Amino acid sequence: MISVFDTNPVIFEGSDRTLTISYNGVLCKDANGTVITDIDFDDVNELYLTRYLNSNSNYSILFRDHNWKNIEGQDLDTDRTGSNIGHNIRETKAIIAAFARHKLTADFPCKLGYSSIATRFLLYG
Repeated sequence: MISVFDTNPVIFEGSDRTLTISYNGVLCKDANGTVITDIDFDDVNELYLTRYLNSNSNYSILFRDHNWKNIEGQDLDTDRTGSNIGHNIRETKAIIAAFARHKLTADFPCKLGYSSIATRFLLYG
């Protein structure tokens, strides 16, 4: 699988922060250059999305480690401003796609049977 993240990071620049999403992780800095979020996807086992299905709100991403615990101080609010150019979840989608690309590796889908990714099904009743 070839991804845009293989060659270039995706950068979202706003007046109050810069969000950089790459194959390896997520970096968010405020307008003064202070790091708000610095995540390496090697340390992340799960993205936990909150408010994702509420179109009237921004989204929040909690990054969970290999013990399924939230990585403290690294929560990230995404897509905080509205957009009239197609959809308003560009940042969230980019993070999900980069995380999937990192975990699936370049061999996907050729070596799917050898993947080290655990497949989990969650049923909500």
